[in-house]
Amino acid sequence: MADGDRVTIGAGNVYLGVLWALFFVALAGALLWFGGVGVLVDALYALVPAYAFAQAVVVHRFDVVVIDDRGITVERTRDPVTYAWADILEVGWAGSGAGWPMIAAGLMIRPKGGRFAIPGPNAPARIGPLAVFGRAAHRNARAVLRAECRGRGVPFEDGPFMEAPPPGSPLRRDAPKAEPPGGDR
Repeated sequence: MADGDRVTIGAGNVYLGVLWALFFVALAGALLWFGGVGVLVDALYALVPAYAFAQAVVVHRFDVVVIDDRGITVERTRDPVTYAWADILEVGWAGSGAGWPMIAAGLMIRPKGGRFAIPGPNAPARIGPLAVFGRAAHRNARAVLRAECRGRGVPFEDGPFMEAPPPGSPLRRDAPKAEPPGGDR
């Protein structure tokens, strides 16, 4: 949603998160109903993803990421945090990585800073976890973020390589390959 030159990314398809949580609670109930005490551990394991979905919906449903001319602002229920465009080396979108349908995925940045600063150039951080459920909601959020970063001249890393070495490092997958010693043979 664009308000002039201000873009807001917020929760998406929260009802899917609620439905997944209810599905896993129903699964745990069915295991207990049909299996009795013998499947108690299995029923408890079914409650773990139910808790994860419910926690993502309850804690992060009102969190938003605001992108404007000043930079990227993460507005949570607590104090907002702003990162200026001049201080950002790279921006990315991180899924949950847990194999579940993207529980509380969100914005990752790699800001400028010292070698051991967290977040910093060697340690990107997920600064804006959002309750975004479903592939379409993730695709839309990534597309908006990618377009905004391209317009600002900030690299956007889409995928698991955000936690790779910082831009410009020879260890990076997009770094130019070094010539083998001894030249061409």
